[in-house]
Amino acid sequence: HKTGCIRHMASAIIRDIRIAEVQIRTAVRIDQLNERENTI
Repeated sequence: HKTGCIRHMASAIIRDIRIAEVQIRTAVRIDQLNERENTI
């Protein structure tokens, strides 16, 4: 039972990391778009 709980926590952490990666990627993309608009 304890190993199942650890596995559940691990999957939750992995999910949070994936969400954070997506947020970072979108933020970087927005920054790049803003920089492109500023150079024009």
